[in-house]
Amino acid sequence: MEKELKTSGKMTWGFIWRFILYYIILTIIFAVIYNILSGHINILISSIFSIVMMAVLIYIPSKLATSDIFKEKKLDAKNEWKFKRNIIIFYVILMIFVSFGNVINYSLIIIGLEESKANSEEIINESENMTDDEKTQAIEQQSSYVEQVKNVQREIYLIISIIDIILFIFGGIIEFKMIKKYQNDLE
Repeated sequence: MEKELKTSGKMTWGFIWRFILYYIILTIIFAVIYNILSGHINILISSIFSIVMMAVLIYIPSKLATSDIFKEKKLDAKNEWKFKRNIIIFYVILMIFVSFGNVINYSLIIIGLEESKANSEEIINESENMTDDEKTQAIEQQSSYVEQVKNVQREIYLIISIIDIILFIFGGIIEFKMIKKYQNDLE
């Protein structure tokens, strides 16, 4: 059966919509799994799970979307190059959104830490069982602890963001290999 020749624009939109659909489905599945496990895992395992999840969220939707669009359609050499360029642009946009999501998560954690620090300071200041020196020392210890947690969280989110970017680069390389494979299968 002869495959229909399509333009890069139509193939790109077909890829993007399929990718987003598969991405949403997998994200919902991972969110349910993470919520079930979240009370039982520490920050290291949570970070590793986040990285593995991102790798799966790049690879599986890309593979499924690519195989779907190349089932009945093909590209000529000029449109194949444009399609690859469009995929790179799409991945860069995804990297920006994922990095922005990481920044939002980090910000929410810092806001939560600051609120708990303020609540702790208020409780310490209202305590009648402590002297002023003990209150000052407890507040300083609390502030020091919050700063350490902030630094750890910053490093974790920075590492996760860098790994996510690396995963998107590898995802683009794998995507190009899949495109080549499907294009060669059609010939």
